Order: sequence, then C-alpha cells, then structure tokens
Amino acid sequence: MSHLRLQTALLALIGLTVTSALGAQNPDGPIAKPAPRYRFEIQHNVMVPMRDGIRLATDLYLPQGAGDKLPSILMRTPYNKATYRQGAIVPAEFFAGQGYASLVQDTRGQFESEGDYRVQVNDARDGYDAIDWIIQQPWSDKKVGTYGCSYLGEVQYLLAKMHHPAHLAMIPQAASGAVGPAGGYYTDFGAYEGGALTLSTIFGWFSFAGHKVHEPVSTVIGANVPAIDFAAALRTLPVSTLAKRYGFAASDYEDFVTHPPADPYWAEVGYCGTTIVSTRRRCM
Repeated sequence: MSHLRLQTALLALIGLTVTSALGAQNPDGPIAKPAPRYRFEIQHNVMVPMRDGIRLATDLYLPQGAGDKLPSILMRTPYNKATYRQGAIVPAEFFAGQGYASLVQDTRGQFESEGDYRVQVNDARDGYDAIDWIIQQPWSDKKVGTYGCSYLGEVQYLLAKMHHPAHLAMIPQAASGAVGPAGGYYTDFGAYEGGALTLSTIFGWFSFAGHKVHEPVSTVIGANVPAIDFAAALRTLPVSTLAKRYGFAASDYEDFVTHPPADPYWAEVGYCGTTIVSTRRRCM
C-alpha cells in the first residue's frame, strides 16, 4: 500500500467531513460515506511502551483480509478512547473498514494509560514513540498517518515537528491552539488568543477534562460537566483560584492563568512557535 494511498484516504475522509457539513447547501445532498470493505477485530488496551517506561493504553482496530502489511492511522486522545465515539471510535472503525490498521490511544496519565498528566507537555515525544512502536509490528507497512479534531489535532502539530520518517500524512482539524506564539498570535492551547486570556473557554474545559486524576473508564466526556452556574462563576475574582473554589479536580488550570503568553512556562510544551516571537521559528 503506497504513501499516495495513505494520503488519499486521509484526504477522502476530510472531504467527507466538509461535504457533510455543507450538505444543506447541496441540492443533491452530501457525498455518501463509503461502505466498509473489510471486517475488523479490536484489541483493547494494548500497552505501548514509551522511552521512559510509561505504557499508554491503545485500542487496535485490525482489518481482516486486507493484506499482511497495512498502513496505519493513529489517534491520540485525553477524552477516553473507550467512550469517545464521534471523535475517535467512529473514525477508527471507518479507517479499519477501508483496510487500515487504526489505533486510538489514551494520552499519558488519562484513563487506562500510565503516568502523570500535564496538558500536552509529553505529547510530542509520546506520539513519536507510538509511531516507533507501530512500525515495529508485524502487520505494519511502516507508513503512518494521524487524524483527529481539537486536542487530537493539536497533538499532531506537536508530533509533526519531531519529523518522524514514518509519519507521512496528518489531518489536524480545528486545532489552532497548538501554534503558540507563531506569527505573533499567541494561541497557546487556545487559553490565550492574541495574548488575551480566554477564561470562559479554559474554565469550562478544565471543569470536565484535563484532570490529573484517573477518572473511571466509564466516563463520557461532555456528560460529566459539573452542575454549576458558569456565567455567575466567571464574574468572580480572583481568576487564579476559580477552579479550586468550584471544586474542580487537580489540573494545570492555575498554571495556565498565571503564566502570561511569553512566559518560559509555555516553552516546555513546545508549541509551533517559540516563546520569543522575534525568532519566528517554524514548527515543521
């Protein structure tokens, strides 16, 4: 299976996503989703080792009868691979049905993966190590693409700057939060836009995601939003202790709101730009 085929499949999926969204403007309706070509089996919680010995839980969707060597598509999520249907499970099933080994991985410190969680700090290295593991498997043809939206897209940008030779294609959707200070825009994780703190966004996100505690595997992200008056909460001060006052689980919230955009704190994450805008370094 060629490099071109892998890129074509990824482009086809993003085309389906776009045309579905525009279906109301198309009198003939959206393009039909291709029917599955292969059945697949799922191996749950394959523990993939990282360079520091931490193991990340990964669900492997392997098509049956598609050949001995398969191209792979990797999705890495902090939102629970066991229940994140539209963001990870449905795409994994789609790709596997078209003949691709599909992998959905809980990021470090989340759900069934080992380690401690910090927002995106380890995702470049962990993504690289995950690809290293993939290409060593007997079913791999050593060609890997990545896919995902929002956080699942941002980890692709972080991975891309590592230049893994087997990482041949990617579709990061709605993932501008990983560009950092590139171009002088300061969009670190979407916590800052143009240098301004987007409090409503990150306060809401940390209320149900990004915890440093391992939540139950049954957790459905989005259904676990706490029952608080968000509008009222956002009118209170100080901002730095807002998450603690409302009883959120331990997270990186306080670090996010107390480190301004050009603070060296953000350099550890390694977004596309550097913390010094004048250097204008590119991420890839």
